[in-house]
Amino acid sequence: MTICELSYYEKWAASMTAVFCERKLITERDISAHLGQQDVPAASHDYKPGDLVRVVEEDFSRVFRKPHVRTPGYVFGCTGVVERVCGRFSDPGLLAYNERSQQQTLYRVAFDHRMLWPSGYTHIDWNEPGSQVHVEIFGSWLRPATAGDVRVCRERAQSARLVETEQTRRIKAHVHAGHESREAAEVNAVAKEHINDEAFPLRPLADALVAALVARKVIAMPELNAAVSDIEAMGANMEGARLVVRAWKDAAFKSLLLQDAAAAAAQLGIATSNYHADGPSAESQHAEHSHAYPDGHTILTVVENTPHVHNLVVCTLCSCYPAAVLGLSPSWYKSLAYRCRAVRDPVRLLREEFGVSIPPHQHVRVHDSTANLRYLVLPMQPAGTEDWTEEQLLPLVTRDAMIGAGLPLSPSSVPS
Repeated sequence: MTICELSYYEKWAASMTAVFCERKLITERDISAHLGQQDVPAASHDYKPGDLVRVVEEDFSRVFRKPHVRTPGYVFGCTGVVERVCGRFSDPGLLAYNERSQQQTLYRVAFDHRMLWPSGYTHIDWNEPGSQVHVEIFGSWLRPATAGDVRVCRERAQSARLVETEQTRRIKAHVHAGHESREAAEVNAVAKEHINDEAFPLRPLADALVAALVARKVIAMPELNAAVSDIEAMGANMEGARLVVRAWKDAAFKSLLLQDAAAAAAQLGIATSNYHADGPSAESQHAEHSHAYPDGHTILTVVENTPHVHNLVVCTLCSCYPAAVLGLSPSWYKSLAYRCRAVRDPVRLLREEFGVSIPPHQHVRVHDSTANLRYLVLPMQPAGTEDWTEEQLLPLVTRDAMIGAGLPLSPSSVPS
């Protein structure tokens, strides 16, 4: 809502609030308290890998001001296991209020996919391992969990799977007649997500801003064009693929890459953070569990595909992506369809949209890049290429294979 849409007294209230806050007579937290705004309380508990935790349940639909929440709602109230201590970062949640928060510990938590999305399973055997979703969560959102909490979540998942609502029955009974074709539906869906002047009325303002900056000689068009070219060329040299093929050929390098991607990449002269120079290694950070990173710093984490695990990368909240080693993300990676289906039904998504069939003995591990980690998948080396050189292997490594949406090319597809 714009200020022009406010009523007379609303304009006065908004203006006076801004003035009083500016003069530090009151704070925004004072206003928030009277509006019923409650931040997620800071947690003093420190966790280590293997700890059982529960995600705090919050309903931000009833608060006046919406924070920039980096914890996806589909894990609210769920139990999981701490997989990694990632370091200390500033939680961007308060940036929506133009405030900065104190740094806190970021954890990577593993959730059982069956507990999050039980409706997709015809049978659940909790004694058998299943697919997982790994999510980055700040410590203030976590609480220690017990076996009883896990039991409650599992019972809730079983109930959700078994109970068929009236709405579900109506959907199943619905006769699919007179609908547009799938091709037409996809075209319309893409068109709705496409950027256009009607959807973004301030686009002319951006053009005017560039013109004004050039006219004032703040920037020059050649400088601007060079910056755009640099952005468009990010990852064009396939630095991610160089990491992959070196790991295929060098067992020691592979071990380091999986443990500390920044240190391994540095051996090849590759920077892995999207916004800042690589800081202290992950190994030293894990040892201390307390290293504080600058705002915006990202940590590359490499996850390995095995005969039993296939990894898939997504960002359900926006479009976080390992741009430093893969370049700009593809448009479908940012689409609502991919972001939703990747965590809800990854096996079907891979089969229907990417032609990747996951065998029954292989589980999918989804990595939801919700905070400061960026993920790169280390795919399995194609059989029959053990004697190939790194130069011969490079063409086999595709962008999609390094985010789990594809597999390496077969040796027969590469000209000899």
